Amino acid sequence: MSKRKRVELPPVYSWVDLSDPLYENTLEKILYTKKNLYINGAGGVGKSVMIELAYNLLKGNVMVLASTGIASANLADKKIPAVTIHRGLRIPPLNIFDSNKEPDKEVVSMLTKIDTVIIEEVSMVSASLFDQIMKVIHEADRWRSVPIRLLLFGDILQFAPVVQRDDPVLEKYYKNKYDGNIYFFNSVGFKKGKFETINLERIYRQSSEQMQENLMKVRLNIEDESTLDFFNSKVTDLSSFMKEHKNYLVISTTKKREQELNERYGIPDKNAPHQYFKAEVSGQFKRSELNAVEDEVVIYVGQQIICLCNNSNAGYQNGTLAKVEAVAPEFVIARKSNGEQIKIEINTWDQYEYKYNEETDEVETSISGSFKQIGCKPAFAITFHKAQGMTLEAVYLDLQSWWVPKSGVYVGLSRCKSIDGIGLSRKITYDDISVESEAMDFFLDNGEPLDDSV
Repeated sequence: MSKRKRVELPPVYSWVDLSDPLYENTLEKILYTKKNLYINGAGGVGKSVMIELAYNLLKGNVMVLASTGIASANLADKKIPAVTIHRGLRIPPLNIFDSNKEPDKEVVSMLTKIDTVIIEEVSMVSASLFDQIMKVIHEADRWRSVPIRLLLFGDILQFAPVVQRDDPVLEKYYKNKYDGNIYFFNSVGFKKGKFETINLERIYRQSSEQMQENLMKVRLNIEDESTLDFFNSKVTDLSSFMKEHKNYLVISTTKKREQELNERYGIPDKNAPHQYFKAEVSGQFKRSELNAVEDEVVIYVGQQIICLCNNSNAGYQNGTLAKVEAVAPEFVIARKSNGEQIKIEINTWDQYEYKYNEETDEVETSISGSFKQIGCKPAFAITFHKAQGMTLEAVYLDLQSWWVPKSGVYVGLSRCKSIDGIGLSRKITYDDISVESEAMDFFLDNGEPLDDSV
């Protein structure tokens, strides 16, 4: 048996916590082996850190793809040149793909020089799309001596791939080809790729073990009365929650409710000083991949804003909430709940493209387009789907609608760092908590067995 190679990170990554043996062992497999890996984990387990380490430390050419525009923009904001799957591989956004259509020749040529492909938020990728991805990669492998390696990251126990299951044509297609399944792990390509699945366990977002345990029960849909009691102790009316917390975000079940809440509470004083910001677009920028940022924004003094980018030197990150104290044409001054004042400036969101340079025989990344806008926007309420990936100090779950998307309760609750920052409009019931059975079956078949203590 070969001796394990301990993970040794450059000094610039001295902040990475390697005290969890599973986390270190996973990094070891990422950095020192050639295995195809699917790394699954709850919110806050450190998947994004692994992507950053993989991109910057792996030898050879690395291509980073993401299933959504938001995910690619978040990575690009960390100087990781991620592109969406559809743009990077020139795969059209379809539900069913023509099996006779050949992959794009330029993409295949470029991929012959790629050593590793990383896919972020792969849990949102359908079986049909994943097979198309593998078709493109396998075409490139024909011209390579060593197959392209794939590293997949996501959480299958959050939101599922978007597939119109009420469409009879799609229903028949998935039934005939995938036995009615829709997730990437039930694709032909995933099974042939011999992926090793790793379920990360240690959560870094919440420090309380009681909070972690109860969140995990909700995530796995094995909640009991004690779980419900733990969270339902935070039922309160919205006005009381607003008085208790300086900065908070309301998460709603529908877009309609989101709009209602923002119209009612979003602007405390319409006579307050305000500033209009208009975006500047350059190059071939695909607007649909940056839905979180508005073309035109009006920000009022006294209004709550949410930061849309990362700027550690200025004291904020994507998801930071603050109250506006002053506005100017080039910046916004706001104060966080801890009393710290921050200055949010105009930010540039870049989109990238991968190209093969025949002269240098290397794959290069270049900026294909840019979008400049103030790095924040007014925020009082958002939907469950928009909240995915955020880390927040205070969250109020508006459950006025008795319909909650599958895994929605978990996504909403797990955004918050502690139970003290949570508020509920009503009690959570067993019916509110659910998870896709297809995802749970895969998790149970490829994860650690569950015990009574989770």
